[in-house]
Amino acid sequence: MKLAAYNNAVWCDTVCRARGIDGEFLDDAWVSPQRTPMYYPDAVTLSPQADVLDKIDRSPGASVKDSFATLDLSGDGFSVLFDAQWIYHDAAAVTTDLPWQVIDPGEYPDDPFVRVLACGDSRAVINHSGDAIGVSNVEGSVWPWVPAAISEIWPGLPVVGYEQDVTEPVRHGFQTVGPLRIWVS
Repeated sequence: MKLAAYNNAVWCDTVCRARGIDGEFLDDAWVSPQRTPMYYPDAVTLSPQADVLDKIDRSPGASVKDSFATLDLSGDGFSVLFDAQWIYHDAAAVTTDLPWQVIDPGEYPDDPFVRVLACGDSRAVINHSGDAIGVSNVEGSVWPWVPAAISEIWPGLPVVGYEQDVTEPVRHGFQTVGPLRIWVS
């Protein structure tokens, strides 16, 4: 779970920095004192007891990714937006005959740790955070091919991410490794 949470925090930091927003990594969380782009949290907890509310803009619309689903922010004006599950897949074997391609990464063309993979109408953003590769912004059915495609780009690293509905990732070899919760004000 910590591996997935850290990878997701790196991804949120990458998205923010691409838009001129400087987040900060603390011992127990990644936080942005400035409001983050829509659909991205203002904080990602990196430990079950992280204290992040005094480090973010708590005005209406603030959000916290509670990476361990352990916080109760209801008394602080937050409500649960949704619950999800972290997912994990061991490093896959490299397969060179997959029908995927790297496409224009849009706003991240110079970032060596971000790629956009595509196969037909299916797409996923992948990011490298040191010890894992994260998969996010999934469109379509990437789950059958994305672990092996990632291994062609960055071999030997596990794949992490999160989903509200884990049916497809689990069907294709991912395992759930713990809950997370998104809180909004």
